[in-house]
Amino acid sequence: MLEDLGHSNQFAFQEMDVDMSLYGKIDYSGVKDEDPEPVPRYWDPKRKVWSDSWKEFLYDFEIKSI
Repeated sequence: MLEDLGHSNQFAFQEMDVDMSLYGKIDYSGVKDEDPEPVPRYWDPKRKVWSDSWKEFLYDFEIKSI
């Protein structure tokens, strides 16, 4: 699907300006690098766990992309 999009809009994409000061600093959800976490870290007393405890179980390649 992305290849088809690229082929059908090739000339339009070539004409688009890219603001290199922002390029790569915004993730796919729209959060900018300097913005705070979209979901704050909190303690869940019922489960007795922090809301971001899932980060402890990431693989090395996933940690590098955060």
